[in-house]
Amino acid sequence: MEKKKRDNFVIHKVFINSLGVFMAVEIANSLSKTIDGMITGHFLGTLELAASGLASPYFSIVGILSGILSVGMQSVCSKSMGEGDMEETNRQFSTVALIAFLTSIVVTILGIVFVEPICAGLGASGKDANLLPYTKEYLVALFLGTPALIGFSLLSPIMQLDSDGKRVKYAATGLAIGNIAGDLINVYIFHAGMMGMGLATSFSMVVGFVILLLHFRRKDALFRFSLRNIRVKDIVPVFGIGLPRAARRVCNTLRPILLNRHILYIGGKVAMSAYSVQKSVEGLALIAAYGVSEAVFLISGIYYGEQDRKAISKLFHEVVKYGLMISAGIGATIFLLAPWLAEVYTRDSAQTQGLAVIALQLFALSIPFTTMNESFAAYIQMLRKKTSSMVYLILQKLAVPLAVCYLFTMTMGTYGVFMIITAAEMFMFFVAVLMVWKENRRFPTKIDDFMILPDDFGTSEENAIEISVQSMEQVIGLSIQVEDFCKNHGVNNRKSCFLSLFVEEMAGNVVEHGFNDGKKHGLDIRVLIEEESLILRMRDDCRPFDIKKKLKEMDTEDICKGAGIRIVLGLADQVSYVNALRTNNLFVVLSRAD
Repeated sequence: MEKKKRDNFVIHKVFINSLGVFMAVEIANSLSKTIDGMITGHFLGTLELAASGLASPYFSIVGILSGILSVGMQSVCSKSMGEGDMEETNRQFSTVALIAFLTSIVVTILGIVFVEPICAGLGASGKDANLLPYTKEYLVALFLGTPALIGFSLLSPIMQLDSDGKRVKYAATGLAIGNIAGDLINVYIFHAGMMGMGLATSFSMVVGFVILLLHFRRKDALFRFSLRNIRVKDIVPVFGIGLPRAARRVCNTLRPILLNRHILYIGGKVAMSAYSVQKSVEGLALIAAYGVSEAVFLISGIYYGEQDRKAISKLFHEVVKYGLMISAGIGATIFLLAPWLAEVYTRDSAQTQGLAVIALQLFALSIPFTTMNESFAAYIQMLRKKTSSMVYLILQKLAVPLAVCYLFTMTMGTYGVFMIITAAEMFMFFVAVLMVWKENRRFPTKIDDFMILPDDFGTSEENAIEISVQSMEQVIGLSIQVEDFCKNHGVNNRKSCFLSLFVEEMAGNVVEHGFNDGKKHGLDIRVLIEEESLILRMRDDCRPFDIKKKLKEMDTEDICKGAGIRIVLGLADQVSYVNALRTNNLFVVLSRAD
C-alpha cells in the first residue's frame, strides 16, 4: 500500500492542485451570480430582476462560443505539450487567441447594434414590453464585456498548463469581488439601474481577465502569443473538438425550458417551487463534479500526448478515490441539511417545504454518479471520439432527463419530478458501462477498462521500467536498475551505461536541489525501449529546473561534473523540457544504434 501511494505521489499532487483551482473558479462564479441576483432583486425591484432573468441567455450564448474555443484549445495544446512540442503549442495558442479576440469584437458590435430585436426575441415584447428598457440597458452593458469574458474563459486553462494555477484562483476571486463591489457601488452611489448592474459584471470580467494577462509578464511563461505563429487551418480541429461543449450548452438551455413546462403541468406551482429549490442548490453542490471533469480533461490530455498508459491509469484511480470521496461528502451534507435548506427557501408553505426536503435528499443521492459521468464525458471528449462524445452528451443533458421526467411523472405523479436527476444520472452511468463494453468488446470489470485505449497504445509493460523516488537513499542504485533493464532488452553496453549514469545524476540533482524546501516531493522516472530508440521521461513536482539551461551554467573546466548528463544530451536525438501543471517534464530520445 505504501509503495502504491508513493508511486502515485506526483500524479496525486497534480490532480489535487488542478481540482482545487477548478473548484475555486466554480465556487466564485456560483457565489457571484447568486449575490448578483440578490442585490438586483432587493435594491432595484421585481421588473429589474425579471429583466436580468430574460438577459441570462447571453451567458449561455457567449458560453457556447468560448466553450468551443477553450475546450478545443486545451485539447490540442495539452496533446502537443505532452509530445514536448512547444513550438506547435504556441502556434495553436496564438491562432485560437487571435480568432477569439476578433470574434468577441464582432459579437460585441452586433449585440449592441441589434440589441432591441435581441431583447424582443428573449421575451421583452408584447405584454412584457415594459421589461424592454431594463433588458436593453443590461444587455448593452454585458456586450461591452464580451471580449473580457471570452478571454477569461480561454486563458484560465492555459494558466494551469503553464504552472500558474494560483493565478486562476486570484482572478476568479477578483472577478467575484469586483462584481459584488460594483453592484453595491451602483445601487448606493451611482444609481445607474440595470446599466450599472451590467457594467459592474463587465468590469469584473475585465478585472479577472487582466489578472490572467499579467501572467505573460513572467520570463518563464511557456505560452507566447505571436502573429508570426498564426496558422488559420489550426482552428479546424479546435472547432471539431469543442463542438460537444457547444452542444452541451444548447442542451442545458433547452432542458429546463421543456422540463419546467411539464413539471408545471403535472404538479403545479408547488411542485415547481420545490424543484426550483433543488435547482438552486445544484450549482454549488456540483462544484466537485465539474471540477473533477475539468481536471480529467486537462491532465489526461498531457498523458495521452505522452502515450503514457500507466499515468492515465493512475489518474483514473485518483478520480475514483477522491472524486467519489468529495462528492459523497457533499451529497451527505445536503441530505442531512435538507430540512434546514428547505425552510430557508420556502418559509411560507409547509407543503412546498415538505416536497423540497424530498427533492433535496433525492438530488443528494445523484451527486457521486454525476461526478463519474461528467468525468467520463470529459475523458471521451479528450480522446476525440466525436460521435461517442456527442451521443453521450445529448443523452446525459437532454434526452434521458426528458424521458425520465415523462416516465416517472406519468407513473408516480408529482413525486416523480424529484427523481429526474437521480434516475437520469444512474441511467447514464449504465450507458457509460455499455459504451465501454462496446469499445473494449468485453464487459468492464475494473477501473482501467474505462480508459478504452487500444492494446497498442504506448509501450508494452515488458519494454518499460518505472521508478518513483522520494529520497536520496532511493537514488543510490538507480544506475544499476536502469543499466540491467537496458542490457536485458538487447541495448548495447555503451548506451546502457550512458543512460543509466544520466538517470542517476539527474535524479540526484532533482533530490539535492528540489527536495530541500521542507515540503514533500516526488520524482517519477520512466524508461521505454522501442525498436530503434530509447526514451526517457522524468517528471517531478519541484521548482522549475530546465536541464538544458543548467548545463550551460555548469563549470566547463570541470569535465567530471555532470559527465553523464553532458554525454547523453550530446548523443540525444531529441531533448525537450516542459514545466506544465506545476511539474518538470524532461523527455530524452536516444537512438539504439551506435
